[in-house]
Amino acid sequence: MANIYALSRALRGALSSLLSLAALTVACDVPDSSASGDDSQTEFDAGASQIWSPPSLPQVDVDANSSRSLGSVFSQVDASSGVLPSTPPTTPEGGACPDSTSSTATFEGGVTVTVAHVSGTPDGATGTRDASADTSSTTSGAADGGSCASGPCQPVVIASGLTDAVGLAVDGSNVYFSAGGVVYECPADGCGNTPVPLADYQDAIGAITVDATTVYWTTADSVMACDIGGCGDMPTALATDLANPWGIAVDSTRVYWAAYDDGTVGWLPLAGGTGTTIQGGTSPQYVAVDSERVYFTDVGDGISGSVSAWAGGTRSPDVLATGPSPNGIATDGSSVFWTAGSASTPGATVSGCAVGGCNGTPDVLDSDPGTPQRIAVDASGIYWANGDVYVLRPGSSTPVALTSGQSATDIAIDDVSVYWIDVGATEDCVRRVAK
Repeated sequence: MANIYALSRALRGALSSLLSLAALTVACDVPDSSASGDDSQTEFDAGASQIWSPPSLPQVDVDANSSRSLGSVFSQVDASSGVLPSTPPTTPEGGACPDSTSSTATFEGGVTVTVAHVSGTPDGATGTRDASADTSSTTSGAADGGSCASGPCQPVVIASGLTDAVGLAVDGSNVYFSAGGVVYECPADGCGNTPVPLADYQDAIGAITVDATTVYWTTADSVMACDIGGCGDMPTALATDLANPWGIAVDSTRVYWAAYDDGTVGWLPLAGGTGTTIQGGTSPQYVAVDSERVYFTDVGDGISGSVSAWAGGTRSPDVLATGPSPNGIATDGSSVFWTAGSASTPGATVSGCAVGGCNGTPDVLDSDPGTPQRIAVDASGIYWANGDVYVLRPGSSTPVALTSGQSATDIAIDDVSVYWIDVGATEDCVRRVAK
């Protein structure tokens, strides 16, 4: 499976590079159920890759058998979570990307609300877990660009006319994403079809993340970086000769990634020097960090995957949970959350586990058909993409649909908005909606 993923990604990257010049002219239309026994750490030099000595990550004992409650899962986020890529669904309605309109619909329980939708999608939406009665967003939406009433706010288009969009990160001022082999920056209030290119000719971009000064992303074999103010189309290669890195995350001192093809999770000090790799299972895909641990999903063979946490030292990562096709992952420092499921493995879920462990039995926060993609969390809720964008609010057991008729893949959040890549049949867009 790893070879198939790698080949698919490489072919997509090659095609993306050829399409990069025309991208903006289009009209907007998992491993064994136990931790790996190999707990060896490898050194690598960022310039020559594969030479390493472990940094001084704090030694924190992870008790995989503890059963800490998820009652504090909405504590303040203290580190950026990885924002992640995958093969998205297509939009059957034609992939148009105009600004949204709205209609009134009656949902389960007789609740009548105003529902946001885009042209080309059916008015309204129904479903046993449609949570369109969410009234948490009641502002005018002026700061977010879309009007809000006592119900869902209207999504707005941030960037349009994109080809093969993947990877998404936000910093409160700007949105960062890739399309057609180019990494772009766009103001959070929108840039139409003229985002600012930061780096061209990037091969098979996987995921993107950002800190206060720098944008980071993975390519087919490297971890790259560019100043948020621009790098003259000359990004810095932080680590090279990697084995198909996908997910990426950053904290105040290191950048982290998951290397799908060689089963490792690695990181590099932002200040320079050597970095570290640990064994991350069979096919680690996405990664998240907090102040004490590194978390990652391992696709495995697609049937038997896992979610693990590593707290430094010589100890192997602790397996928090196992199951088919774990995907996106995020943490708030108290709990870790992930999506799981694929087209070939029914029973898609969104789950959560205390960072210290949950006896291998995580709380299932949502179970629904589909292929849930990226996930993010902060004090206002847990957000994920599964076609549409959903949120689970603090104190609630019912997910809320924030959108209707979307094909959302990568998502990211800031203080006021949720952003996502909407994959269309003819082009892709970046959208946002008030949280």
